[in-house]
Amino acid sequence: MSRLLRFQLVQALRQKAFVLYLLAYAVIITSECLSFRQNPQNDFAKAYAGGKFLIYSLQLQAALIGPLFFLLLAAFAINLEKTAGTFHLPLLNGLSKKQLLHSKLLYLVILMISSVLMMSLFAFFVSGLLNGFDYVLLDINQALGNILLTLVPLLTTCIAAVLLCLYTKNVALTMGIGLLLLLVDNLVNQFMAGFVSKFSFLFYNYAFSLYNGRPLPAKELPLGIGLSIGYGLLFYFLALRRIQTMEY
Repeated sequence: MSRLLRFQLVQALRQKAFVLYLLAYAVIITSECLSFRQNPQNDFAKAYAGGKFLIYSLQLQAALIGPLFFLLLAAFAINLEKTAGTFHLPLLNGLSKKQLLHSKLLYLVILMISSVLMMSLFAFFVSGLLNGFDYVLLDINQALGNILLTLVPLLTTCIAAVLLCLYTKNVALTMGIGLLLLLVDNLVNQFMAGFVSKFSFLFYNYAFSLYNGRPLPAKELPLGIGLSIGYGLLFYFLALRRIQTMEY
């Protein structure tokens, strides 16, 4: 499985989509940091002052675009291979279906965690170089806490992405369904946050990253973690059941 995982990670770099994704966000982060520095009295700049600028970089990946891109990576690793007829080839080399599923999950999770941590580190250095590292260290503990918290629902999002890809036939269908679900989720989160917070793990991609400056009530912390873990386990077992019943 480790050989397959290494191969998939190398392929992700060769396809350049992951690298371009990071470069695009690096440009956005640099641009916003320069904007905040030029106009520090702006309400937006005040909200993300000091170490909280890392939270801004986190929000870029936790909301709509980040999960959609992780779904695209999953579609490349699963749907494209199913279309090409290569998805089952590792099974012919002795890998079990469970191991094949684990390699796809680990591939996506590694890329997701890498992107969040690399962009947070990039935001730290850019802000530090422009504003001084003493400045960016202000409220850094809160920022690091929010980053770690947000990784929990993002992990569940990755498992859900793999599950969706296992049930869909091609990349276009996967991305269409994923985009629709994420757009509805984004809309509902804005207007029915109190209601959605009781059952949607996707809500906590926003809540844990303090999206739109929304504070995180203490009661939502255990609920969000519990929902994310619960859905993650459910999606994992559904994905395992699906791959076990797939025939090649």
